[in-house]
Amino acid sequence: MTEPSFIETHALRDAFFGYRLGRLFDLLMEQGDDFMRAEGLSFPSRANSTVLYISEHNGASTADIMRELHQPHQLVAQRIDLLMELGVVERLDDPNDKRRKILRLTRKGKKEAALLRNAMKDAIRAFERLFDEIDVEMDEAVRSMTKALADASIGERVKAVRTRKRRAA
Repeated sequence: MTEPSFIETHALRDAFFGYRLGRLFDLLMEQGDDFMRAEGLSFPSRANSTVLYISEHNGASTADIMRELHQPHQLVAQRIDLLMELGVVERLDDPNDKRRKILRLTRKGKKEAALLRNAMKDAIRAFERLFDEIDVEMDEAVRSMTKALADASIGERVKAVRTRKRRAA
């Protein structure tokens, strides 16, 4: 583990919750990539959902993936380009629509998608054990926090804190 950063040791560090979540995300992606390589997968963990979606929706387009994964076009296009470069995905013409391109897994991609499914099943169990270890139902906490922030933003919550402080003064 590296030395704590300025933010992590600052008196106002609790206001940097997003920063800490970002660091956790980076650690998860780094360790996820290491895990994927150890499982014999050629693509990074950030592409898992794209590979799974294409494997379960033979004939998916970039627009389909964007819509279903709720991700921006540029991100999906970059992942597809990488997956094509790695030989996991191929792009074919749609026989029903000349403007549309269909994405399908290659033979290598089908093999890796099967490996991915098995690896992810074991990862689910590993995360369950991790959540037991830290005594937090993290998946539920993330869902609850996402819903709460959709209902009232950080800005709205800060405003409410300030209003309460003024009333108490």
